[in-house]
Amino acid sequence: MRNSSRGGKVYADVESKPYDMWKSVPKNDVGLREGDSEISVPWWEEFPKRWVIVILCFSAFLLCNMDRIAGGIWADTVGGKLVLAFGEVWWSIATVLTPIAAKVGLPLLLVVAFMGIGEGVAMPAMNNIPSKWVPVSERSRSLALVYSGMYLDQLLA
Repeated sequence: MRNSSRGGKVYADVESKPYDMWKSVPKNDVGLREGDSEISVPWWEEFPKRWVIVILCFSAFLLCNMDRIAGGIWADTVGGKLVLAFGEVWWSIATVLTPIAAKVGLPLLLVVAFMGIGEGVAMPAMNNIPSKWVPVSERSRSLALVYSGMYLDQLLA
């Protein structure tokens, strides 16, 4: 409706009604069924699937980021070559399994996303190797060469 006293703008009268958002959530048929006594169901079957995916994604994020600390400690104790080799093997296996996991389903694909373990230990190992082999006066130049090669590979790929 137009109201000339309000400058010719159109206003709509809208009535606000409360909305119960839980009515739109589908009910599971877990628990009591008609004619049956209470069925014992494991907790993981009652757990919403969307939260399983959220937990898997968050775990992958933590493993990808928190293993850098563990990778640095590990590289200092056993050496950067072994840690880097472990990271590359882990990463390669997870990369090979990714298409298979994508065909099987999303939860397995998210589990394969734990390839972040291999990615996370690579950076501390790449810092550890020049710190043991390169003289102090050349160390910054060698690290710049190592990291620029890593990004150049992404550019050429």
